[in-house]
Amino acid sequence: MESCQDLNQGKDLVIRKADAEDVYTAAKINYENWMKTYQDILPEAFLAELTVEKMEQDLKNYLLEEKKGLLVCCEGTKILGFASYEEDKEIEDCRYLASLHVISEARGQGIGTKLIRKVGSLSRRENYGHLSICILVENQRAGSLYRKLGAEHYQYFQDDFHGVATNSEKLWWKNLEMFED
Repeated sequence: MESCQDLNQGKDLVIRKADAEDVYTAAKINYENWMKTYQDILPEAFLAELTVEKMEQDLKNYLLEEKKGLLVCCEGTKILGFASYEEDKEIEDCRYLASLHVISEARGQGIGTKLIRKVGSLSRRENYGHLSICILVENQRAGSLYRKLGAEHYQYFQDDFHGVATNSEKLWWKNLEMFED
């Protein structure tokens, strides 16, 4: 467990590994963020098929499968954000930050930054050499945060969301030494 007090004006925040009881709340945060962030970027048909229940099932895998993980940042019993991670399937010796979401009212308070740093330090401790994340190019807010934290361009690629091609970018932290324990 890691305290987040320094980032949140003295509030008592904790980052910890998620448990089964946290998954539904994380899925709800995930769903709400996707609906808001991608409403003008991704096809309506794709977004209409997303449900909290589908996202909950996906996030459960991060608790159950080897080499995957799910962290939550909490204030008391309230989950303010989460990060999920797994091995990168393309880059050797690399952990992939699969998902990072913070509730809208807690954005701008350093929670996303703290979650990224925690995933980076865990990855370093577990002997990964790199950390990666993929974003839609249109999600400039996310890209700016990751670059500010030291991520660099790895490659551009096209994703397919319900038959609609989107411009995406993979970013990576080439060296995890910046993520201290």
